[in-house]
Amino acid sequence: EESEKQRYLEHNNDIYDLGYQNFVSPVVSKVKSLQSSHDLGLDFGSGPGPIVSYLLAENGYSIQKYDPYFFPNPSIWNQVFDYIIACEVVEHFYDPYKEFARLRTLLHPEKGNLIVYT
Repeated sequence: EESEKQRYLEHNNDIYDLGYQNFVSPVVSKVKSLQSSHDLGLDFGSGPGPIVSYLLAENGYSIQKYDPYFFPNPSIWNQVFDYIIACEVVEHFYDPYKEFARLRTLLHPEKGNLIVYT
């Protein structure tokens, strides 16, 4: 786990980098087209530079961050979200079936959206 965390710290995840902002813009656009700013979102696996959370918050969206290394927020497991973003995350799942099943339990059963970008 420590070597994995160190590898993630080597990534250039500067939330003010316009190139990085442009890279994640399809995710931000998708959220804005599907969700209201009143909906509760989760940036799952947000990493050390939670760019999607930052950009959505700048647009008035309510979004929580979770990352096992950088934002270990155990309160998320007791909540229900209107949408979950997994940007550059699912390819790192050790057990994809288990992880997707966990994410499903966090989504609103009737209107929840999982937005994956990889």
